[in-house]
Amino acid sequence: MKHETHNMKQGTEKQPPQCSMFYVPCSRGQRRGYTLLETILAIAIVGTLVVGVLSVFNYALAVIAETKARTGAITLVEQQLEMVRNLPYDAIGTTGGIPAGPLPQTQTVTLNNVSYTMTIQAVYFDDPFDGTVGGAPNDLLGNDYKKVRIAAAWQGRFSAKTYVGLTIVAPKGVETNAGGGTLSILVFDAGGAGVPQADVTVVNSLVNPPVNLTVQTDASGRYLLPGAPASVNGYQVTATKAGFSTDKTCTTDPAGAGCSGAIGNPTPTKPHVTVIAGQLTDISFAIDRLSSMVVQTIRQPTPSDWVINTGGNGFDQDNPAIALCPNGNYLFVWRDARQNNNPRIYAQQYTPAKTAVWNPDLAITTSNNQNNPDVQPDSSCNIYYAWQDDRNGNQDIYFDKYDSAGVDAWTDAKKVNVAAQNADQTYPQVVVNASSTFEYIVWQDASADAGDIYAQKFDTAGDPVWGSEVKVNSDVGAATQSLPVLALDVDENLILVWHDDRDGHNDIFGQKFTKDGVRLWSPDKKLNTDNGATEQINPAFVLDASGVFYAAWEDGRNGDSDIYAQRYDANGVPQWGQDVRVNSDLGTANQGDPSIVLSGNGTLVIVWEDHRNGTNDVYLQQLDSNGTKLVPFDTRVNSSTNGEQENPEVTLNASGKIVIVWQDNSEGNFDIRAAIYDDNPQTVTPVANVPFTLRGNKRIGENPVINKYVQTHTTDGSGTLTIPNLEWDPGYTLTPIGYTLLRSEPAQPTALDPNTTLTVILNLQ
Repeated sequence: MKHETHNMKQGTEKQPPQCSMFYVPCSRGQRRGYTLLETILAIAIVGTLVVGVLSVFNYALAVIAETKARTGAITLVEQQLEMVRNLPYDAIGTTGGIPAGPLPQTQTVTLNNVSYTMTIQAVYFDDPFDGTVGGAPNDLLGNDYKKVRIAAAWQGRFSAKTYVGLTIVAPKGVETNAGGGTLSILVFDAGGAGVPQADVTVVNSLVNPPVNLTVQTDASGRYLLPGAPASVNGYQVTATKAGFSTDKTCTTDPAGAGCSGAIGNPTPTKPHVTVIAGQLTDISFAIDRLSSMVVQTIRQPTPSDWVINTGGNGFDQDNPAIALCPNGNYLFVWRDARQNNNPRIYAQQYTPAKTAVWNPDLAITTSNNQNNPDVQPDSSCNIYYAWQDDRNGNQDIYFDKYDSAGVDAWTDAKKVNVAAQNADQTYPQVVVNASSTFEYIVWQDASADAGDIYAQKFDTAGDPVWGSEVKVNSDVGAATQSLPVLALDVDENLILVWHDDRDGHNDIFGQKFTKDGVRLWSPDKKLNTDNGATEQINPAFVLDASGVFYAAWEDGRNGDSDIYAQRYDANGVPQWGQDVRVNSDLGTANQGDPSIVLSGNGTLVIVWEDHRNGTNDVYLQQLDSNGTKLVPFDTRVNSSTNGEQENPEVTLNASGKIVIVWQDNSEGNFDIRAAIYDDNPQTVTPVANVPFTLRGNKRIGENPVINKYVQTHTTDGSGTLTIPNLEWDPGYTLTPIGYTLLRSEPAQPTALDPNTTLTVILNLQ
């Protein structure tokens, strides 16, 4: 045991401690120094502590300095206020101010190494206790007492600072008349609302002492200046604000042609102000936030247009439709009031050279009150016309067949609908099959409720083929189905589209039938992908050879009416992720009544009626098969910006060129006008370095007329120029120099609203 114990003691003999960084004592032979990492870490900790202490110290010094500066400002303001209180009442005023006096409006004072800008404003105050000038009761003395505002402004350690002091000084005894009149200045914006804190400068060198002061309007945009010395056309008043336009009075100057400084004009729109003693003078100024204008100078093909109806002058022609004969001739049909304002259906045929074939226009009907005509030829240019007609006391659908010479092949029109004798049938469309053996007609029918969609098939003699009219929509409720459109695919299946309020609001719905009248889709298919409760109406659509079809319609999802489009496969399934907004106008103007055609290369051409210029115009846009716009801006089709251009319809001629027809009252009564694009409007070329004159509508002179803004600018090498800091104006005009202006988009004169950026496109020749 002892031996074992001895061995155990040997194995557990205590070892000397190891040196470490944790202050463990080491024998002299075992001690070592700090590592480089330990040294750097220690220095960083100490440095951070030192920087923190210094930052706190500097902040404390800044706070002390700020407090000291504020104390100095208070001292200066109180000293000035005390000085004002000790002045005689009549001496309280500023140099160049109203009331006038010895006090400087602005001065710089240094105190304790701090520079202060001191401003003094002394004004008469009209106490409402005894009435106000121009108020009820009317106070003829608008200078009850004086208010003095003294401000000290300085640059603090953290930001700019201001300290303000106010005092009111009343005259001894009763209120006295200080003389002069009261100048009331109102500054308002483009919407008629007062502009608060607008800077108003009032200068008059004709009175003694002269007036030269700058004030700010109150919360309502008004500044009242009682006690203004009487003066005839002596007060030069300017109103502005940071980021706003400027409005001012002008000097009456027989030799001048402007409004800047001493230069005026013979009859200023707003002459310098006259103040009459004892009277109130009101003057107002309109300012608003500045805007920008981006000007682009381009070349883009424009169409040549002509009037279709050869007669009917003095009466309206409207609701046109267009089709194309196999020989390339254009077929037009419309409603016409030339028979003593009794609407009838008229037609005309034109050669590709735009020569009328029939003389006079062909009267399709001889009874009154027909509307909404449609036209479709067969392969031999036999022409089928359909329309709604109230010859039986209610609206029915009729159609007729004419040869290419304009001779009625059936002698008289045939009634389409036979099932409902007393209800109205409206909005027909006729389509002829590829072999020219059958015609299909679709219409809106009120026989069961406010509206369903019905269709019928006819042979070339005009006799019905289906045993009875076919109801298209599968909805059996009291909802209204309206404005149907129809097309045939290569298998002669019927694709039908309409707008439908079965869900409490209008959506676009579609259905597909065989040529034998058998429904293929169950139920009807909703075509717009928008799931909201807004209105989608007035559809148009077109088929390609594979059965894919494209629809466009008028859509209210943005709060106003826009044009939207979508692509569908042969089963009516949407192919684009979401409906595509066609019109580029993002304002609140309404766009409606779209028409659509598909070119040979798969480009969609869509036209519509557009109110963006304040009246209706016809606009055009092109999309590829993916829904991408091919023109960077919407293109206005009609050349005239007078009157209304409405109800457009588009097709392609035998050469694949775009042809558009619409109703147009630019020359008085509505006429039918058509246009042909000889070149594709998709081709847009910038025109570089174009000088132009930009002229505003606002005036500074009346006789002669002198516009407030007239400047010459030049676009850059890319045909673009941005003009900043423009004043809002109801009608800028842009006149190119050295070029002919073919089109301007938007139409001129162009309104520029406050705080906006407007792009103006000039199409030049």
